[in-house]
Amino acid sequence: MKTKFSLCVGIALFFSAHSAVSPASPQAAIEIVSQKGDAKSVEEIRKEIELFRQAILHKDMRGVTRYYWNSPELVVFDVITPLSYVGWESFRKDWEGFFVDFQTISAYDWNNVAIEASENLGYLRAFIHMKGRLNNGELLEITVRDTAIFRKVDGQWKVIHDHGSVPFDSFQTRRAVIMAPAS
Repeated sequence: MKTKFSLCVGIALFFSAHSAVSPASPQAAIEIVSQKGDAKSVEEIRKEIELFRQAILHKDMRGVTRYYWNSPELVVFDVITPLSYVGWESFRKDWEGFFVDFQTISAYDWNNVAIEASENLGYLRAFIHMKGRLNNGELLEITVRDTAIFRKVDGQWKVIHDHGSVPFDSFQTRRAVIMAPAS
């Protein structure tokens, strides 16, 4: 079974050859450009993002677990296959495989972050720039788009739906899909 890393590397190599990648913001690891709604809720979500960012940088599964709703109803559309993960257990296994493939993760920066929240529901949209050194010594660098929906569960903000994506060149992607071997 392919790990998140192998698919992520394939996507990174494909898209680095066919699209521009935005550089990470040197000023801030989390660059908030828009905040709307209840100020307290927005700040609580911002803090959750920072804790999650630190968890990624330290390859800390407990921190990743804290960020997501640990429910069979969690839904994630990731930048890699499968098309979706339904349930925390399937997505947790994917994150564990992802961390195994990295020696270090040196950047996990959030740019152009927009957060809106009310008492119990909120969302964010952002660009996430990641850089890390793989176990084989190669450097992987990629920028993805992310939209996350949060719900306050037992007094803590949790991601209940996450959607990551990357831009693509439709002609090149069609060629890649047509040329992909059947599995």
